[in-house]
Amino acid sequence: MTLKELTSLKHLNRECQLEKRRLASLRSALTTGGSSSLYGIAPVVSEAEKEALRAEIAALEASAAKHLNEILKKHEEIIAFIYGLDDPLGRMILSLRYVNGLSWAQVAAHIGGDNREDTLRKYHDRHLADYGITE
Repeated sequence: MTLKELTSLKHLNRECQLEKRRLASLRSALTTGGSSSLYGIAPVVSEAEKEALRAEIAALEASAAKHLNEILKKHEEIIAFIYGLDDPLGRMILSLRYVNGLSWAQVAAHIGGDNREDTLRKYHDRHLADYGITE
């Protein structure tokens, strides 16, 4: 496990959400014949345009499925790594930070107590270094 792999999960999730929104916009353009200002989709008028849009939707669905499988695989790897740790605080920090995608301030708020974000971040860095995980 590398730090890059841990942090990539957040970006994969965002990418998946963007693709879902684009897919919804394409489906809307197909069913309503309207346009989408967000993605610049021109109004769909002819059958040829509708067929082209159906092909684009099918390609995007295949891409979304591929990304979803990638995200699920990364989730499984990261969760197996995190729950394999012997330190409960380390597990909480890593889970909140990488699985839930929280900021350091949010991690500190969730853990509570006198834990500050910089303290938890340093604990995180030391904990990962113990497992040989660095930049």
